[in-house]
Amino acid sequence: MGDSYNHHPEDTSKAKRGVSNKVRIIDVRGERPSRIETEDDFGEDTNEAVDTGTTVVPLLPCPTFEVPLEPEAPSDPEAPLDPEAPLDPEAPLDPEAPLEPEAPLEPEAPLEPEAPLEPETPLEPADAVGLTLPFPPRIPPREPPRLTADGDTVAGLP
Repeated sequence: MGDSYNHHPEDTSKAKRGVSNKVRIIDVRGERPSRIETEDDFGEDTNEAVDTGTTVVPLLPCPTFEVPLEPEAPSDPEAPLDPEAPLDPEAPLDPEAPLEPEAPLEPEAPLEPEAPLEPETPLEPADAVGLTLPFPPRIPPREPPRLTADGDTVAGLP
């Protein structure tokens, strides 16, 4: 009596081993519907065309652009530097070059003494109430317009 409840001697299905339906998705680029292959419990392939609602779009290669670089003039390390020439921010710095002296800083003007602060006076409870945030007054909700028996709107009637 040690047999499982779904094991029968004549049963040769894969269900007795706990194998359920297998699904394999086949990638068919640009076609619709996608094809899905399933294998039933008895090991037989069943090919079904299933509309998955999606369209497969193949990826296109990105275009590449080549930008021609301007030919660089060979630099002569012995050539005299033009002091009026603009500096090249990418040029390497010469560690042996003398540093230009910076302009001296102007002395700071003396600070004016601040006016003495008035001593704080304690607030009375009545004064503290007036310091709350000024919220707008509550507006009562609008009532729907009154209608007459024939469906016309009556303006100005309570």
